[in-house]
Amino acid sequence: MTFHGPGGHSWNAFGLPSAIHALGRAIAKIGNIVTPSDPKTTFTVGTITGGTSVNSIAAEASMLVDLRSASETELKTLENVFFN
Repeated sequence: MTFHGPGGHSWNAFGLPSAIHALGRAIAKIGNIVTPSDPKTTFTVGTITGGTSVNSIAAEASMLVDLRSASETELKTLENVFFN
């Protein structure tokens, strides 16, 4: 998943939305998802990337998410939670 924002300098553009802030909020919500233990269904945010420097508002931030289940039906349900 990739988030985009306007970007800018952290001083002059303060207050503009940061793609990294949006990514962080999404990851926090992902952490609240409940999956069944049977059939085993799991997920994780495996990697995150974004930003260009310490004093820039990030214009882009991404995460790689791993979704798994022993059940095709549960995997589709989990995909719907993530992408809708």
